[in-house]
Amino acid sequence: MAEILALADALRTPLLQLHLSSEGVQDPYALKIITEHALRDIEAFITTYSSYDRAQLQMSPISLGAIMTDAAEKVKPYAKLNGISVGVDDHSKHQLVLGVPSRLLQGLELVAKTMCDFNSDYKNPEIMFRADTRHGYPRVGVYREDIDLNASDVAVAKRLLGGVQVNAGQFKQLAALRMVIASKLLEPLGLNLRSAKSNGDHGLALQLFPSTQIGLF
Repeated sequence: MAEILALADALRTPLLQLHLSSEGVQDPYALKIITEHALRDIEAFITTYSSYDRAQLQMSPISLGAIMTDAAEKVKPYAKLNGISVGVDDHSKHQLVLGVPSRLLQGLELVAKTMCDFNSDYKNPEIMFRADTRHGYPRVGVYREDIDLNASDVAVAKRLLGGVQVNAGQFKQLAALRMVIASKLLEPLGLNLRSAKSNGDHGLALQLFPSTQIGLF
Protein backbone atom coordinates (compact mmCIF):
# COMPACT_ATOMS: atom_id res chain seq x y z
CA MET A 1 0.00 0.00 0.00
CA ALA A 2 2.95 2.35 0.64
CA GLU A 3 3.95 1.94 -3.02
CA ILE A 4 0.43 2.87 -4.20
CA LEU A 5 0.40 5.94 -1.97
CA ALA A 6 3.83 7.00 -3.27
CA LEU A 7 2.65 6.56 -6.86
CA ALA A 8 -0.43 8.70 -6.28
CA ASP A 9 1.68 11.38 -4.65
CA ALA A 10 4.14 11.33 -7.55
CA LEU A 11 1.34 11.73 -10.10
CA ARG A 12 0.09 14.87 -8.41
CA THR A 13 2.91 17.13 -9.68
CA PRO A 14 2.61 16.44 -13.45
CA LEU A 15 -1.18 16.66 -13.22
CA LEU A 16 -0.87 20.01 -11.50
CA GLN A 17 1.50 21.23 -14.22
CA LEU A 18 -0.93 20.06 -16.91
CA HIS A 19 -3.77 21.79 -15.11
CA LEU A 20 -1.89 25.11 -14.93
CA SER A 21 -0.84 25.01 -18.60
CA SER A 22 -4.24 23.98 -20.00
CA GLU A 23 -4.99 27.49 -21.38
CA GLY A 24 -2.85 26.75 -24.45
CA VAL A 25 -4.87 23.80 -25.77
CA GLN A 26 -7.81 23.84 -28.18
CA ASP A 27 -10.42 23.10 -25.51
CA PRO A 28 -8.89 24.57 -22.34
CA TYR A 29 -12.11 24.39 -20.33
CA ALA A 30 -12.57 20.64 -20.81
CA LEU A 31 -8.93 19.89 -20.04
CA LYS A 32 -9.03 22.18 -17.01
CA ILE A 33 -12.05 20.34 -15.59
CA ILE A 34 -10.59 16.88 -16.30
CA THR A 35 -7.26 17.66 -14.68
CA GLU A 36 -8.86 19.48 -11.77
CA HIS A 37 -10.98 16.44 -10.92
CA ALA A 38 -8.06 14.07 -11.42
CA LEU A 39 -6.16 16.11 -8.85
CA ARG A 40 -9.15 16.03 -6.49
CA ASP A 41 -9.39 12.25 -6.86
CA ILE A 42 -5.72 11.86 -5.99
CA GLU A 43 -6.11 14.12 -2.95
CA ALA A 44 -9.00 11.93 -1.75
CA PHE A 45 -6.92 8.80 -2.35
CA ILE A 46 -4.01 10.19 -0.34
CA THR A 47 -6.33 11.27 2.47
CA THR A 48 -7.80 7.77 2.60
CA TYR A 49 -4.49 5.97 2.94
CA SER A 50 -2.64 8.47 5.08
CA SER A 51 -2.39 7.55 8.74
CA TYR A 52 -4.65 9.56 11.04
CA ASP A 53 -5.75 9.86 14.61
CA ARG A 54 -9.54 9.86 15.01
CA ALA A 55 -9.17 12.45 17.79
CA GLN A 56 -7.56 14.80 15.26
CA LEU A 57 -10.27 14.49 12.61
CA GLN A 58 -12.02 17.64 13.90
CA MET A 59 -15.49 16.17 14.15
CA SER A 60 -18.41 18.57 13.90
CA PRO A 61 -22.18 18.43 13.26
CA ILE A 62 -22.96 18.17 9.54
CA SER A 63 -26.07 19.22 7.64
CA LEU A 64 -26.72 16.66 4.91
CA GLY A 65 -28.56 19.25 2.83
CA ALA A 66 -25.64 21.66 2.90
CA ILE A 67 -23.13 18.94 2.06
CA MET A 68 -25.25 17.72 -0.87
CA THR A 69 -25.52 21.26 -2.26
CA ASP A 70 -21.76 21.81 -1.98
CA ALA A 71 -20.98 18.44 -3.58
CA ALA A 72 -23.43 19.10 -6.43
CA GLU A 73 -21.70 22.40 -7.22
CA LYS A 74 -18.30 20.67 -7.25
CA VAL A 75 -19.51 17.94 -9.61
CA LYS A 76 -21.58 20.01 -12.08
CA PRO A 77 -18.69 20.92 -14.44
CA TYR A 78 -17.53 17.27 -14.59
CA ALA A 79 -21.10 16.03 -15.13
CA LYS A 80 -21.64 18.58 -17.90
CA LEU A 81 -18.66 17.19 -19.83
CA ASN A 82 -20.47 13.83 -19.75
CA GLY A 83 -23.79 15.33 -20.87
CA ILE A 84 -25.37 14.82 -17.45
CA SER A 85 -27.33 17.33 -15.37
CA VAL A 86 -27.19 17.49 -11.58
CA GLY A 87 -30.03 17.94 -9.10
CA VAL A 88 -30.47 18.05 -5.32
CA ASP A 89 -33.56 16.62 -3.62
CA ASP A 90 -33.67 17.62 0.04
CA HIS A 91 -37.37 18.08 0.74
CA SER A 92 -37.06 16.15 4.01
CA LYS A 93 -35.15 17.62 6.93
CA HIS A 94 -32.85 15.27 8.81
CA GLN A 95 -30.99 15.39 12.08
CA LEU A 96 -27.39 16.48 11.96
CA VAL A 97 -24.75 13.76 11.71
CA LEU A 98 -21.32 13.88 13.26
CA GLY A 99 -18.23 13.74 11.10
CA VAL A 100 -15.61 15.62 9.13
CA PRO A 101 -17.32 17.88 6.56
CA SER A 102 -14.35 17.84 4.19
CA ARG A 103 -14.30 14.01 4.14
CA LEU A 104 -18.02 13.70 3.58
CA LEU A 105 -17.80 16.27 0.78
CA GLN A 106 -14.93 14.34 -0.84
CA GLY A 107 -16.85 11.08 -0.49
CA LEU A 108 -20.07 12.39 -2.01
CA GLU A 109 -18.14 14.00 -4.85
CA LEU A 110 -16.46 10.68 -5.65
CA VAL A 111 -19.80 8.86 -5.53
CA ALA A 112 -21.39 11.43 -7.85
CA LYS A 113 -18.56 11.14 -10.40
CA THR A 114 -18.91 7.37 -10.21
CA MET A 115 -22.59 7.74 -11.11
CA CYS A 116 -21.69 10.11 -13.98
CA ASP A 117 -19.53 7.43 -15.61
CA PHE A 118 -22.21 4.80 -16.22
CA ASN A 119 -23.01 4.17 -19.88
CA SER A 120 -26.55 4.92 -20.92
CA ASP A 121 -28.61 5.57 -24.04
CA TYR A 122 -30.97 7.77 -22.04
CA LYS A 123 -31.71 11.07 -23.79
CA ASN A 124 -31.37 13.45 -20.84
CA PRO A 125 -29.51 11.67 -18.03
CA GLU A 126 -29.43 13.26 -14.59
CA ILE A 127 -27.80 12.40 -11.30
CA MET A 128 -29.75 13.31 -8.20
CA PHE A 129 -28.35 13.94 -4.73
CA ARG A 130 -30.98 12.82 -2.24
CA ALA A 131 -31.23 12.48 1.53
CA ASP A 132 -33.82 10.10 2.96
CA THR A 133 -34.36 7.87 5.96
CA ARG A 134 -33.69 4.14 6.03
CA HIS A 135 -34.63 2.06 9.08
CA GLY A 136 -35.15 5.30 11.00
CA TYR A 137 -31.68 6.70 10.33
CA PRO A 138 -30.39 9.22 7.76
CA ARG A 139 -29.04 8.10 4.42
CA VAL A 140 -27.55 10.30 1.70
CA GLY A 141 -26.87 9.14 -1.84
CA VAL A 142 -26.63 9.87 -5.55
CA TYR A 143 -29.13 8.27 -7.93
CA ARG A 144 -29.93 7.88 -11.64
CA GLU A 145 -33.21 6.71 -13.12
CA ASP A 146 -31.58 5.28 -16.26
CA ILE A 147 -29.38 2.62 -14.62
CA ASP A 148 -29.95 -0.65 -12.77
CA LEU A 149 -27.49 -1.17 -9.94
CA ASN A 150 -27.46 -3.82 -7.23
CA ALA A 151 -25.37 -5.13 -4.35
CA SER A 152 -23.54 -7.71 -6.48
CA ASP A 153 -22.33 -4.97 -8.85
CA VAL A 154 -20.90 -3.07 -5.89
CA ALA A 155 -19.29 -6.19 -4.42
CA VAL A 156 -17.50 -6.93 -7.69
CA ALA A 157 -16.26 -3.35 -8.01
CA LYS A 158 -14.96 -3.32 -4.43
CA ARG A 159 -12.52 -6.12 -5.33
CA LEU A 160 -10.53 -3.63 -7.39
CA LEU A 161 -8.30 -2.65 -4.49
CA GLY A 162 -7.56 -6.24 -3.59
CA GLY A 163 -4.43 -6.19 -5.73
CA VAL A 164 -5.88 -7.84 -8.84
CA GLN A 165 -7.44 -6.21 -11.88
CA VAL A 166 -10.96 -7.56 -12.23
CA ASN A 167 -13.92 -7.10 -14.50
CA ALA A 168 -15.81 -4.29 -12.76
CA GLY A 169 -19.17 -5.25 -14.28
CA GLN A 170 -21.26 -2.17 -15.04
CA PHE A 171 -18.58 0.07 -13.53
CA LYS A 172 -15.81 1.56 -15.59
CA GLN A 173 -12.44 0.95 -13.95
CA LEU A 174 -11.99 4.56 -12.83
CA ALA A 175 -15.55 4.78 -11.54
CA ALA A 176 -15.11 1.60 -9.53
CA LEU A 177 -11.88 2.92 -8.05
CA ARG A 178 -13.60 6.15 -7.06
CA MET A 179 -16.36 4.19 -5.36
CA VAL A 180 -13.88 2.12 -3.36
CA ILE A 181 -11.91 5.20 -2.30
CA ALA A 182 -15.13 6.90 -1.17
CA SER A 183 -16.10 3.83 0.83
CA LYS A 184 -12.77 3.65 2.64
CA LEU A 185 -12.66 7.40 3.15
CA LEU A 186 -15.97 7.39 5.01
CA GLU A 187 -15.85 4.16 7.01
CA PRO A 188 -14.18 5.87 10.01
CA LEU A 189 -17.14 8.28 10.17
CA GLY A 190 -19.68 5.49 10.61
CA LEU A 191 -20.94 5.68 7.02
CA ASN A 192 -21.27 2.59 4.84
CA LEU A 193 -21.42 2.96 1.05
CA ARG A 194 -23.82 0.53 -0.60
CA SER A 195 -26.17 0.18 -3.53
CA ALA A 196 -29.54 1.76 -2.85
CA LYS A 197 -32.89 2.61 -4.37
CA SER A 198 -34.88 5.78 -3.72
CA ASN A 199 -38.05 7.02 -5.44
CA GLY A 200 -37.59 4.23 -7.98
CA ASP A 201 -34.06 5.34 -8.92
CA HIS A 202 -30.93 3.21 -8.41
CA GLY A 203 -27.73 4.57 -7.01
CA LEU A 204 -25.09 4.55 -4.29
CA ALA A 205 -25.86 5.78 -0.79
CA LEU A 206 -24.08 6.36 2.50
CA GLN A 207 -26.00 4.67 5.31
CA LEU A 208 -25.48 5.97 8.81
CA PHE A 209 -24.17 3.54 11.42
CA PRO A 210 -25.77 4.83 14.65
CA SER A 211 -23.51 2.85 16.99
CA THR A 212 -20.38 4.22 15.34
CA GLN A 213 -21.78 7.73 15.35
CA ILE A 214 -22.40 7.53 19.09
CA GLY A 215 -18.84 6.36 19.59
CA LEU A 216 -17.50 9.43 17.81
CA PHE A 217 -18.77 11.80 20.49
